[in-house]
Amino acid sequence: MIIDARVRPPYKSLQQVLAPTPGARPAVKRSPLVSGYERPPSMTQKSLELFMAEMDDAGIHKAILVGRQAGHRMVSNDDIAELRDTYPDRFPVALAGINGSDLVVALHEIERSITDLGCQGIAVDPGWWVPPFYVDDKRLYPLYKRCAELGGVLYLTCSLMQGQYPVLAEPFRIQRVANDFPTLRIVVVHGAFPFTHEMLGVMIANASLGNLWVLPDFFQFIPGVPRRSGLGRCRELLPRRSDTLCLVVPGATLEAES
Repeated sequence: MIIDARVRPPYKSLQQVLAPTPGARPAVKRSPLVSGYERPPSMTQKSLELFMAEMDDAGIHKAILVGRQAGHRMVSNDDIAELRDTYPDRFPVALAGINGSDLVVALHEIERSITDLGCQGIAVDPGWWVPPFYVDDKRLYPLYKRCAELGGVLYLTCSLMQGQYPVLAEPFRIQRVANDFPTLRIVVVHGAFPFTHEMLGVMIANASLGNLWVLPDFFQFIPGVPRRSGLGRCRELLPRRSDTLCLVVPGATLEAES
């Protein structure tokens, strides 16, 4: 079975790119990093039906819905849960977007999303918040702690696309969070690019805990970056785990192991 680990189909608030938060950095409109990217019909026409047809054409059986609540984009967690419930066979897993700028509000939304909406975890974008946060900022630890207590998965977006400064994606900070919350399952979105080698080192160091996963999910559009072959060689350095859901690899999809 092939599972796409991170999708945002064109459905209700998922279609919108907003900048409602004062001081938020604008969304990237057309980055040279993705100069070869052609928008699919489902995106240009904002069609959920086309999106699912494109999944079928690509041989993707299921997908994980991932929310976002950051300065430049706000996706309703109710919309995420509704889409999952409408197409449970297609989208069996939904992760709620959380904005940690207001700790009290964020903790309430984690509780509501996991307990009431049935989301299986949360997705955070600390570099986009106002103000931006390092992922290992101790002010965020109550969010990680509550997610772990509720048995949720944490999607942590880290790359040069997150926030004003690439330093916000430093992998050693991710390692610190993984070490401090050994029962929290953490998925690193964008693979902390451009700190790819450092992230690989962190993954090797994390082998004994085994609570880190990486999605190297947009490198295929960067000139000179190795595609499936190069990333495949990196995977050979990491221990295989039978509980791995899926891994997004440029130019290819991998079968789920369970």
